[in-house]
Amino acid sequence: MLKYIPKYAKKDSKQYHGQLETGDKNSENSKFFNGTSYINQLSKNGTDVSNISFEPGIRNNWHVNHGFGETLLCTSGFGWYQEEGKEPRFLRSGDVVEILPDVKHWEGSMKETWFTYISIKPIAPNSTTEWLEPVSDEIYNNLIPK
Repeated sequence: MLKYIPKYAKKDSKQYHGQLETGDKNSENSKFFNGTSYINQLSKNGTDVSNISFEPGIRNNWHVNHGFGETLLCTSGFGWYQEEGKEPRFLRSGDVVEILPDVKHWEGSMKETWFTYISIKPIAPNSTTEWLEPVSDEIYNNLIPK
């Protein structure tokens, strides 16, 4: 597990995965994940910028962003991104993912590592995320990094 706690942090200080505070459990969307993820809202000033962290082996359901695109800046650990009908993409720190509006996709961590990225998306009227079915164990368990 990649974990950083600043040298002068108190014992009750928040955890860090990558450069930013891990944040709070993502309880608002927990039913769309197969385990625990965390969110640290960095900005909502016209653009939603959030630090998202997945515990090892965690993935979200397939979903579609209607009316907006999203950019993922991978900052720590190793993970996966897949669009429907395409090969899964192995992700690591420094990778950038551009997600177009209305594209069915999912993302998650590798089984053995945390995975953290910064999500950047516009705050747009009439935009929604449609959460769909879980990613099957068959798909997830057959992922091989390339």
